[in-house]
Amino acid sequence: MATLASVSERPSGSVSQVDGAPAAPSAPRRRSAIAAQISTSVQRLCWTLVSIGTFTAIWELCWLTGLADPRLLPPPHVFLSNIAEQAKYFNTATRWSIGVNPADGPSPYEAVMITIGATTMRVMVGLVIASMLAISLGVLIRYFLLFERLTLPAITLLSPVSPIAWLPVAIFLFGIGNAPAIFMVVIALFFHMVLATISQIDGVNKNLINVVRTMGATKWQTYSRVIIPAILPGLLVVLRMNLFAVWMWCWWRNRPVSATGLAR
Repeated sequence: MATLASVSERPSGSVSQVDGAPAAPSAPRRRSAIAAQISTSVQRLCWTLVSIGTFTAIWELCWLTGLADPRLLPPPHVFLSNIAEQAKYFNTATRWSIGVNPADGPSPYEAVMITIGATTMRVMVGLVIASMLAISLGVLIRYFLLFERLTLPAITLLSPVSPIAWLPVAIFLFGIGNAPAIFMVVIALFFHMVLATISQIDGVNKNLINVVRTMGATKWQTYSRVIIPAILPGLLVVLRMNLFAVWMWCWWRNRPVSATGLAR
């Protein structure tokens, strides 16, 4: 018997294969897989448009039949046709300056982009800071027993407090600007993400931990190579859900603590 695996002969133009090795996907199969992915994406996009279109049609129907007051709930065709007129109110770059013409500064569409960019920046920065602090603190709470006893009761006590209650603290500490807005994002996420991190650590499969301990892994190696990688997928889901909540907070948070941003 030959010591080297024999190479199977293939027809001209096909990929050769070593005996016992998996066959490389052929070009038609790759094209078929790509076509299937494109088809799935197109179907998903179509259903998304159908869903939004159905919602818009119901909204317009309520306006048409008089069920919705257009002064309180204007239909899409009304506010979309008036968006150019409303965009000028986003120009907060000069309207707070005394003696300056409100028409100066960026154009209405530029002001809208500046406003969206300012809010997005605050949300993303707050999200990153809250995630780093919460995951680090959650791991430390489960890593050091003394640290858990000192911090976990206080975090559990502060977690149900509404972020609105922290608004005076944000203004007192940071004044008006980007800093208090970012602080409010961090507060809205931090406590819940700490508790979510602890819950994810407690839910790690014990068999994985027992296996690495049997192999002689230290506590630090267990956390760095097993526990932390195991909890990251669940924490990303928690982070995504909290991101939606943070965007909802944006509509009122920007009003008292900053001169720019959505809801101004």
